[in-house]
Amino acid sequence: MENYCHEFHIGVTGTPPFTIIWFKDGRELPDNDYYKYIIYRDGGIALRILDVRPQDAGEYTCIIQNNFGTASCSSLFAVQDYKNVFKPALQFTKTPLSVITAEGTTAYFCARAQCGKAIEIIWTINGKDARENAKCK
Repeated sequence: MENYCHEFHIGVTGTPPFTIIWFKDGRELPDNDYYKYIIYRDGGIALRILDVRPQDAGEYTCIIQNNFGTASCSSLFAVQDYKNVFKPALQFTKTPLSVITAEGTTAYFCARAQCGKAIEIIWTINGKDARENAKCK
């Protein structure tokens, strides 16, 4: 099961700032390299588990708070031995949209992908690595 990751995704609406806390089986999870809290620009949040192990099975709960209240949601997570299971190809769950913007303003692009193992997404502009462009962050 090495190199497999999993993300729990949640759509959030409301007034920031938000306080986000993830729990597994009632115990708070740290935001670290193994349990990574993710906040997307489009308002979505996620918990990424790197290198999923059998002991990661359980009930995951996200509690979100702002100045106006608290919301929560939970999900059960089962871990299966992946040795003899089909490994899915990379799949984009959100593709970037075309953007038209005025010169000198900032344009934002968002993409999400999932796969059976850790992946790296590289953005390109006209076939060239965007990391080499000083205007791109």
